[in-house]
Amino acid sequence: LDGFYLEDKGWSLALHARFAQDLPAGDVLQQARQLAGEHIAGQPFKLLGGHKFLEVAPNLADKAQAVRFFLDLPELSGAYPVYLGDDDKDEVAFVAIQELGGLAVKVGERPRESVARLRLPDPASARRWLWQLYEQRHG
Repeated sequence: LDGFYLEDKGWSLALHARFAQDLPAGDVLQQARQLAGEHIAGQPFKLLGGHKFLEVAPNLADKAQAVRFFLDLPELSGAYPVYLGDDDKDEVAFVAIQELGGLAVKVGERPRESVARLRLPDPASARRWLWQLYEQRHG
């Protein structure tokens, strides 16, 4: 359908409707959620949703656990962790980053509550900000 696309993420599959009209997007995502829910019942998978988005992912897929895993690596000892994210599924990683002394940055113009301490309006702003952060730290 126009405005929809599937993203194969290896261990997960996401249905994006960001370019679809609101009414068909809502209908298709609702049907997809119901169908996927029936197929993953009793399986080690979960459904993740968002604005015009649905994903089937393994229960073990957890961004906070991933953050903690990487920051426990000896080669990252002393690193200043920064996490940029653009949706509600990044909130658990924001919490983990901040608990570990780092900085969480929410990217996007859509108003939404977030635990992130910094907000940037779009990916271009995020790239500029990252470059400035790099220059401040590495002159």
